[in-house]
Parts: sequence; C-alpha cells; structure tokens
Amino acid sequence: MPADNSSPQGGTRPVRRRAFLAGTLGTVGAALTAGCGSAAHHGAAAVRKTPSPSPSLVLGSPSETTKKKRGSRIHQRPNDGSGVWADFSNTGYRNDPGYTGKGGNCTHGYAGLDDYAPGMTANTLLYVNAPVGHVFSQIHFRGTALLGHDTGDMWTFNGCVFDNGGGGKGEADFIIQIYLPTLGTWNYCTFKSCDFSMPPGNDGKVSTSHSYPGTPWLSSYESFNNAANGQQTGNAVVRRYHCDVWGNAGMQDVFNGTPSDHVILDWCYIHDQADTNWSTARAAGVPYPDFYHHDGIGPGGNNVHWIDITNCTIASLGTTNGIAFQGSPNSNLVITGNYLAGFGNTFNIGGSDMTANTNVTFTDNVFSAEVPYLFRPMYWPGAWDSAGKGQVWRRNRFQFFDGDPTLTGSVVGGSPPGPNGMDPSWQGMYWWPTDAGQTPHGSDYTG
Repeated sequence: MPADNSSPQGGTRPVRRRAFLAGTLGTVGAALTAGCGSAAHHGAAAVRKTPSPSPSLVLGSPSETTKKKRGSRIHQRPNDGSGVWADFSNTGYRNDPGYTGKGGNCTHGYAGLDDYAPGMTANTLLYVNAPVGHVFSQIHFRGTALLGHDTGDMWTFNGCVFDNGGGGKGEADFIIQIYLPTLGTWNYCTFKSCDFSMPPGNDGKVSTSHSYPGTPWLSSYESFNNAANGQQTGNAVVRRYHCDVWGNAGMQDVFNGTPSDHVILDWCYIHDQADTNWSTARAAGVPYPDFYHHDGIGPGGNNVHWIDITNCTIASLGTTNGIAFQGSPNSNLVITGNYLAGFGNTFNIGGSDMTANTNVTFTDNVFSAEVPYLFRPMYWPGAWDSAGKGQVWRRNRFQFFDGDPTLTGSVVGGSPPGPNGMDPSWQGMYWWPTDAGQTPHGSDYTG
C-alpha cells in the first residue's frame, strides 16, 4: 500500500462533527461516578503575579532553561526525562509556580486546589462570573464551565484544573464555554476527563498512548468559544502557557487573534485524544454510520489568523488533524518548535489550497514517528510559497527511533495497515511540503 493510503480525510467523509454545530447546550443529567462531591465556594481566589510566558525554544535556539541541551530536541522525546519538550514534567497544575500541594478544599482528589463551587458535578453547567481582571489561582472547575456568562473579562487562570466527561453525551460535554469579550489567559492549567487520573494507556513515559482506544468517547469533552450573552460576546483571544490537555475531541476555542493581540499556545502538551480507535474510527456511543473525528487544535474554518503555536507537543493516535486549520485562506500564523506525531493527517493548514495562505511561518518543527499516523504527515502536498505570499518553511525535520512503527493505521473502511516508508535513515532529515512529508530530504526546503 502506498504511503498516502487514500484520499485526504479532512472533511471528505462522513464524520461526527463537533457538537457546537447544533448551536445548543442544555443542562443534562447526573455524572458518571467520578468522585464528585461538595465543598465551599471559592469566590475570591488569591491573586498572585502571573508567570511570564516561556521564551521561545526552537531547534538551534534554546531558551535559558535548556541551554545545556543545545541541539538535543531532535534526539529527545516528551516524558523521556530531558524536559526539552512540553510534557508531564513542565505543564499542568502541579508545575505551576504557585502550587504547593497543600491546603485547599477540593473534594475530587486535587490536593492543594479549591473547588470553585460546592457540589460541582460532571455533565452539568457551572456558571463562572467575576470582575474584569480577576485572577483564579489553584481552582478546580468541574462540569461545563460557562466562563463570564454574565460578567467578567481579561481573566487569568493559574494552576487550575478543568475536568468534565460522562453522562452519556460524550464530546457534546463541553469543558469550557467562553463568554469573555476580550482575553482569557491560562497558565499551567490542566484540562482532562474527570473519569481518569491519567490518560488510559499513557504511563508517563511516552508522549501519548501507543494503543487505542484511550479515554472512552462517553468520558470525553470539548472546548468551545464564541458563546454570547448580551455584552458577553465570547470573542476572547485565548492564551495558554504550559497547559496540559488530554481526553478531548478537539480544542476548538483556539482561533482568530488580532494584529495587536495574538492567540498564543506556548509550551502546551496536547495529547491522548478521546477514543483513538484509528483502526475503525468507530467509537462506543457514536451512532452508526458516523465516524469519530479527532482534532488537537481546532477545527478552524476559513481565514484563521493571528495565532502563534510554539514549543507545543501535539501527539495522539486519531483520525483527523493535530493542527486542524482546514479551510482556506489562512493568514499570519506562526507554528514553530513543536513536536508533532500521529493523527490522520497530522498537520493541516489550508486544506488542498495552501498557496492561498498569507504570512504563515512553519519552522523548526519535528515530525516524530513515535506513533502511527493514518494517512500522511501533511494534509496535501504543494509548493509552500509558490504564490509569493510571505510563507516560510524552514528546518522542519523527521525523528525516527529504533522500534518506531513503519506502518500506518488501517484506512477507515477496513483496509489493512500499510507501510509508511519511514525507517531509521529518516532520523534528522528534512520534511518538505511538496510531497506532504512522505519523503526525507538531505537539505532544507527553500521554496
């Protein structure tokens, strides 16, 4: 079987599309048994100084924190103890500078955190309101957190946990729904299924589980932006630093910044998507004949713009895209220094017409063979800047270690796995867009 396996699958087949397309979100029943309980309301979170964003860390230009590991990223992986990639060692609430692990009134197993409200349960609505500029530190939010439904803007979350899942609705269980008008910032926060303490299949020694199905569909969730209620428009720019995100179907609140206020994902660990059965794409609870649909960041439609994705780990088994900006054109994107692995077509910016994009920088990213992808590394081959629209593609390389899979997953519809063509000789070689990352190159792309 050829390396591409079949036609690209970013919307050309029936999929279970995102629950937000229905345009409704209702109060639903009781949660699965997930340790939900009651606690005192934490209405006035302690305010502390927000940590400064991490400096950019790219191949050949490491930050102060990893300068002793200069050039080592191509030889290292998340959760191998090196700490040069976003992983469990440097993301999530336990790594927040303000986290002590002591005190707090959380009744759900998160030591040192306070429950936002008493009696929070999964699969129910949690209204979160606070003044403009409020800072939430070491707070646990369970259920669908409606952020700023009635009041609030310019919020910061430090070392918080958001969890949801269960209740029979699967990915229709949003974990957050954003009503903030301008900006929301998350530092060292964790987004997860409330039914599991760790991603099923991930023992903390790999970037993501190497076997499906992972978090069951009925325990999964999504995030959602652009919810409106009066003056609360839901148009907030999202900024996340050192956040740990897993057990979800998609992070669809990340789209559309402005020239002066970019969307930012820096040092975020996005992994272990929900129900990653890429051999059939049939998830328990998903009505036949729908296929399951996994996106790491996104999905985003046409004209996604002003987004910086830097130093992130984006790795999972799955059927669709790790970066899912599937429409065209897109503009003013910076995607630099990321660890990319798995999914269907791992990376998708612009679908089948990348030449319509403007000012897209894709540099210093590592495509790892750690877990199999379903179709190809890149959605569609093409000359990156053939239209002269300011697109830059440089220093993007392959990573292949002994023992990495040399087969893709099964194509949806029952075809057997086929060879992806990768082998140890690909280690450190360059990935070009003209062949959708299916051929190693000894020199950098210059188009």
